Formats: sequence, structure tokens, C-alpha cells
Amino acid sequence: MEVREWLKGLRAKGLGLYQAMDMLDMAARRDGYDGGAFYVILGEVYSDWQEPKHRKRRYVKPEHTKEDWEAIKERYAYQCFYCGRKSERLTKDHIIAVSKGGSDLIENIVPSCMRCNRLKATSPIEDFKNGAMVKLL
Repeated sequence: MEVREWLKGLRAKGLGLYQAMDMLDMAARRDGYDGGAFYVILGEVYSDWQEPKHRKRRYVKPEHTKEDWEAIKERYAYQCFYCGRKSERLTKDHIIAVSKGGSDLIENIVPSCMRCNRLKATSPIEDFKNGAMVKLL
């Protein structure tokens, strides 16, 4: 399949620019290419795309300490909860999103790579990753 048609299909399915860029990078890497080589085509397909306006984020007072966060990362061996990739730059992902009523307690937080955290957004982990609940440590 031609890259341009594939990207048009992703856009038709409702994927935004950044999601399409991530998928393009993964597909290119899998086939032994550099995804950046296809960014010109990506730019053409998404030339009129505008980043959606996000609601103003609510400030949430942290209900855990830095030591708690370090302990969680260590417990998961510095791996992303979702994809298993090792990283020193993990982000905090709320199992139940704060915007959906979740708390900022450490029991509601798992380590996540930036990509998985962005892709999951506020969706429940059951919808994002089948069987994710069984992996909780």
C-alpha cells in the first residue's frame, strides 16, 4: 500500500497528526526505514489539520511524595506499564483519569512512556490495553 493512501486512511479513521506520526514511525521502523523520511507526505495529508483545543486542566494537589513515585518506578523495573519499554523518562499515568473522577493517590498511578500516556489519554485502561488490570503489581 502506498504511504499517502495509508495516511489518508488513518486520517479518515479520525487519527490526529501526532497519532499518525507515531504510527508512521512504528511502521517505518518495522520495515527498516526512518519515519522522518515520510514526514513530507504526512505534512501534505495533514496540511489543514489543527490541534484540538483542550479543556483547561484542573490543578490537582499531589497526594503522593516523590519517594512514592520513585518506589513505583522501581517496582515496575523502570518499564512502561503498557508496552513494557524500559525508560528513565517515565510519566505518571492515572489508571482512572483525574478528569473522570480518579485520585492522585499513588495507588492510582502507574509508570508510562510518553507515547503510551498520550495515546491512552483519559480512556480506561481496559479499553486501551486488553488485560492491563492483571499486570498491576
